Amino acid sequence: MRTWVALLAFAALAAAQDPEALLAEKLKRPFVANVEWVRDFDDARRLSRETNRPIFGYFTRSFAADAGSDTVEAGVLNSKEFKEFAKDFVPFLHVTSLIEGRKDDTLLLRMGKESWPAVLILDEYGGILADHRSAPTVEAFRATAAPALRRFELRKKALEGDRDAAYAYAMERAERDQMTSRELRREMERLAPLSEKEQERFKAALTELLLGEAELFAQAEWFARMEKEGLVPDGLEGKLNFYIHLLGWAEFREDPAEMERILGILKELVKGQPGVEGFFAKAEAKLADLKARLAAEDGG
Repeated sequence: MRTWVALLAFAALAAAQDPEALLAEKLKRPFVANVEWVRDFDDARRLSRETNRPIFGYFTRSFAADAGSDTVEAGVLNSKEFKEFAKDFVPFLHVTSLIEGRKDDTLLLRMGKESWPAVLILDEYGGILADHRSAPTVEAFRATAAPALRRFELRKKALEGDRDAAYAYAMERAERDQMTSRELRREMERLAPLSEKEQERFKAALTELLLGEAELFAQAEWFARMEKEGLVPDGLEGKLNFYIHLLGWAEFREDPAEMERILGILKELVKGQPGVEGFFAKAEAKLADLKARLAAEDGG
């Protein structure tokens, strides 16, 4: 609440000073030309998936003076060292401008951050892997990003057919709740035989996934019956809970048509609401992966 009140005050200031002109002035700064920044969040996530590189997100603002951003932009971000460092990432530049209707303008706030500048290392779906909080130097950036780079290296090796990397990447995803129990079982069957240590880790992750799914799907089966009878909760919160359960149930049953139907309902429910892009990006990526796998199985 405090942040949004402050933004309202800033918005009045920005409007008086022409936010379009302030943004244009910001984008003329030398650091912008130092690397090939991606400025659209959807494009950054797509490139991350296609090139297997984490996203280096730099978040700044143009609507008001910011000494911290000025220092970073005139210093490290405009250096040759940073230009070389950025080659291992999808460099994403976000400028909060307070221009009404501008796409993703309040993205940083929707990610739960309340101050500029910010440096976030993001995964291929836009999820936060690391929040840089130390000195703004390339050496410090590299230390913050190291775990994310290792994760993407695992992903690359897994895609290239490295069995041990595929196991480690699958377990990392499962432990971050990015797989269903069925997906995890299928992947472990593909990678069998497992060592005793691998079995232990697999069973621990599978247990956690099944516990979460048991709670989710016990309700979802009832919700599916209710929807067939036209019994849908009133109010936005009730509807969201209802349909998110049904989306998980459709994903678990591997029903892409039902997933598409429910995603359409959810998009209508939250139209114009902030902070929903990451949820839909992940859901649509899962849907695309499911369609591709089912098509490959049918072809086989």
